[in-house]
Amino acid sequence: MPLPKTISFAIEGKPVYMQHILERMTPEERAKAPTFGEEYAGTFELRWPTAGDRLRIQALTSAYFQRQGQSDHRANDPDAFLLAQALVYFDVLATEGGRPTWCSQDTPDDGRLISAIICAWDIAERDFAAAKKGSPQTGAPSSAGS
Repeated sequence: MPLPKTISFAIEGKPVYMQHILERMTPEERAKAPTFGEEYAGTFELRWPTAGDRLRIQALTSAYFQRQGQSDHRANDPDAFLLAQALVYFDVLATEGGRPTWCSQDTPDDGRLISAIICAWDIAERDFAAAKKGSPQTGAPSSAGS
């Protein structure tokens, strides 16, 4: 089965937690988990990453921190690293118009923005992994484009 050229998904109505946290929750806790509201509406459409894209994402993430005066990005808070990596990831992989306008480093942080961007990255990575296996397995509405 050939790999899809793109994946698409949305986070509106999805839990504000990454999958590794949701997996540790009971079904009752997951049902009560807060979700992203309409302010996080919109569809992501990402092209399939190449090996070169994966290298470029890592290099650009490191370069971001170097521009801020840090020689070792691992010294950052893990959320800061994930946020930077997610923003670079979407810069590299989003198709033309394939990213909601709220997914930007210039969007005012309402207390959930960082979680939204990181969760969107987490959903994308899970959708890419599921597509490699041949079937979507995430809770996000997703479709593999051709």
